[in-house]
Amino acid sequence: ASWEVEYGVDSFTQGAGNIITPATNPYNLNVLTANTAYDYYVRANCGGGDFSEWVGPYSFTTPCVAFNIPFTETFESSTTGSSSNANAPNCWSFIDSGSGYAYVYDNSATNVQSGAKSYRFYNGFDSSGDYMLISPEIAELTTDGVQVQFSAKGANGQELELGTITDPNDASTFTVLATTTLTSSKDEDVK
Repeated sequence: ASWEVEYGVDSFTQGAGNIITPATNPYNLNVLTANTAYDYYVRANCGGGDFSEWVGPYSFTTPCVAFNIPFTETFESSTTGSSSNANAPNCWSFIDSGSGYAYVYDNSATNVQSGAKSYRFYNGFDSSGDYMLISPEIAELTTDGVQVQFSAKGANGQELELGTITDPNDASTFTVLATTTLTSSKDEDVK
């Protein structure tokens, strides 16, 4: 019923971390930094100075805090992905329940946009899958007059749904607020 936990930032050297003793199961630790990867180890305190072997490392990443406006994402500082290496910018997430993919794309070789990077979706003509790029929570979006603006380009007639989501891991919690029809001839500025 008594435990010791040692934790630290990702890949810390065991013995150099922070020790919690005694720790309960479960144990809530509220002194962590947002959007940070951590590792931890656990062992049982068997009493009388006896302990089990350490087990771990186990890993987790703390969630991001809500972003404040003004807020801009150009994808320039994001690692480039590929069709076999789906990724999203830091603090963003992506839901893919179909046979397509999405990733941060480097436009510099093809010169398809003014920025060097963009976020590319490909659904492979899959009409049943969900492909959602989910921004971090933005604190002031409930304030009157605050808007989201971005550019999007796609095949003629493709529809892009914009909305809110209550659980960024569950597409069924998405609520559509607006739908825009894309064209392939130019970037659409969407507000």
